[in-house]
Amino acid sequence: KQALVSTAEPISNYSPRVQGAGRINVAKAVSNNVFITYNGQPYAELGAFTGNKTITLTITNKGTTTYTANISGYVTTSLEQIVYGNQGRFYDVGTIAAPSSVSVEPGATETIQVTIQPSEAWTNIFVEGRLLFTSEDRTSVFPFLGYFGDWAIYSDKDTINGDSKWPDNNNIIDLPWWNSDSWEGWTGVYYPYGSYLYYIGMNNNGDFDERMLAISAGSDYSEWNERLVVGLGMLRNARALTINVLDSAGKVVKTIASENFVRAAVLDDGVTAGFNTGWTKNWLWDGTDRNGNFVPEGQYTIRVVAMPDPLISDESKLLPTQVMDIPVKVDKTPPVSRLSDWQNATATLNDFRDKKVRAIIPTSTTFSLVATGTDNSSILSYYLFGKNEAAGIDPANTATFTYNILEMVLDTTGTTNWGDGGAISGYLEAQDGAGNVGASEPVYLIYDNPDTPVQLDNLRAVADEGYLKVSFNVIDAPGAYYEVAVKDSSGTLIGTVAGNAIGTAFPLRIIPIELSFDVPSSTQTYTVEVTAKDIYDNTKVISIGSSVGLNISLSPEGDGNFIVLKQGVSTPVTVKITGPVETTTITLSKSVVVGGNLTTTIVKQNSFSEATFSDPEFFDANLEAGRYQLTVEVKSALGQVAVVTRRVIVDGDVPKLDDVDVMSDNGEIVVEKQITDHSIDLTVRTEDNTTGQIVLKASDESSAFVVYFDEDEIGWW
Repeated sequence: KQALVSTAEPISNYSPRVQGAGRINVAKAVSNNVFITYNGQPYAELGAFTGNKTITLTITNKGTTTYTANISGYVTTSLEQIVYGNQGRFYDVGTIAAPSSVSVEPGATETIQVTIQPSEAWTNIFVEGRLLFTSEDRTSVFPFLGYFGDWAIYSDKDTINGDSKWPDNNNIIDLPWWNSDSWEGWTGVYYPYGSYLYYIGMNNNGDFDERMLAISAGSDYSEWNERLVVGLGMLRNARALTINVLDSAGKVVKTIASENFVRAAVLDDGVTAGFNTGWTKNWLWDGTDRNGNFVPEGQYTIRVVAMPDPLISDESKLLPTQVMDIPVKVDKTPPVSRLSDWQNATATLNDFRDKKVRAIIPTSTTFSLVATGTDNSSILSYYLFGKNEAAGIDPANTATFTYNILEMVLDTTGTTNWGDGGAISGYLEAQDGAGNVGASEPVYLIYDNPDTPVQLDNLRAVADEGYLKVSFNVIDAPGAYYEVAVKDSSGTLIGTVAGNAIGTAFPLRIIPIELSFDVPSSTQTYTVEVTAKDIYDNTKVISIGSSVGLNISLSPEGDGNFIVLKQGVSTPVTVKITGPVETTTITLSKSVVVGGNLTTTIVKQNSFSEATFSDPEFFDANLEAGRYQLTVEVKSALGQVAVVTRRVIVDGDVPKLDDVDVMSDNGEIVVEKQITDHSIDLTVRTEDNTTGQIVLKASDESSAFVVYFDEDEIGWW
């Protein structure tokens, strides 16, 4: 063994830790007579040390001639693997202090002291090298290896604060970047894009979000993160390393890597742990199983198993194998998002092509829209109307978009003189932490053309259902601010309402507004004034007067107090009402004294809500003769009540002339009379220049009566 090691020939780019002394040369080994050892071995295991390391070598010459050799050597570390097999790139990390030469007589033994002197600029690295003994006919090789620094530094239990999820198993591999005790923050899973790697599991604030440890392999909605690369921060060399993908049951679905002699890859400064993603090929998982089929959606685990490279050759003293689990979700479901709020804008659901769509109507030239969403792998960002916004880290994953309407329309159409009430359409898209992109319902942004100032028309004010109903149209100004003021006849403000013109149907060029005011029932005349201002501060004002009093007309009217009807004949009634009528009741009642008490009986009653009522037989032929009362009661839409009453006499008797008398003023009057039923024939003789009065005495049991002289009405009672 000693001869084979001493006569081996070193191979470039392979470190002593991998190849030992070098390639065996059997012929040289057989003819070798000089043996160089340390503690009986043809190599030196330096162990872990700090400062310089001095060793004593024994050189034995079993030949027949004196052995003389010059001594040289080097101290290196292998920092990174390169693509040609398991080769490494070497860095000189120190010097060797040794005699320049040595001579040993035949059959004799000599000892020399050699000091390995690593540079203090390098710490916590593996050191390895060779001493070269060059004689006339050959070069003998003496390899050594060790660990320069504090071997226990990465194994200190305090470095992970007892974290049970990432147990301390010698820490061949650094803790994941999101662990506060990670040394350099390399270990994790990454998304490979172009020549760069991007963290998987990092939110927009640069913080860890376990929900985002996800990929979208096999998803129809995937736009990125469809695969991952395992990146490891190597604190120490691993003699063997495997990376497997496990399903939720712990079954291996795919092996990503199985490699030997994976170097710690410490960076040039000798302190910082290097980043390793595989040396023959990337440690990549594309979301498939062993057969190349995409795995189902669900929770998986990237399990890294690292066996430590020996510090010494005694296998019984190896440190434990490190096992690290990194949870990774396969998410194939697109995120769900919506617009949940808006500032300086209003929103409504509008009818468009047989469906409801959300219309956003700015109430200012600059406005904001707030997006929220949910997803198993969280929301990373949103896209709407040409803008990307990062999602917040709050539970609703909130993001706020801010736009200037004129800049947006100019960018979209090339002009600001665009159709009033027209709509720019778009979709709110959300990107989840796994790389899926999902679109919400369409969003329509309504535009107010600055070249067409706000207009108002069709202002009306009517009483209805207890309120003063005001309606008008806002023209060429979607989103315009309006204010409506109602005043009474004295100018006192009764009520005011303000709002924005939003509309519910495309195009939003003419937007009808309907409002209700609770006004006093005692007030019958109002003035309504409407002021509108569009988002560019153009203003329009219109006003209107409104009367809400009630007026009742009746037919037959009678004399204002009495309506006299002839018994046995049907008589029509017509009621006409002007004003905001809500309900009207017409009642015919009769009052009689029974046993000394006045009793009122409703004979007939009708209710209606129209402005006109007509009944051709309201006073029907079957009414008994006598005295009645007709009452018309009207209630207005504002609660006002108007009442008209008439006394009604149904006359079933013939009036009687009981007597005729003559009174003379200044002369004699002679009267001859003949009374027959209700008529009287008179013959009157008077002296010249005589004046007087004829006094008729008449009676009727039921009603008043009218007296005619020949064909002329001369009076009534």
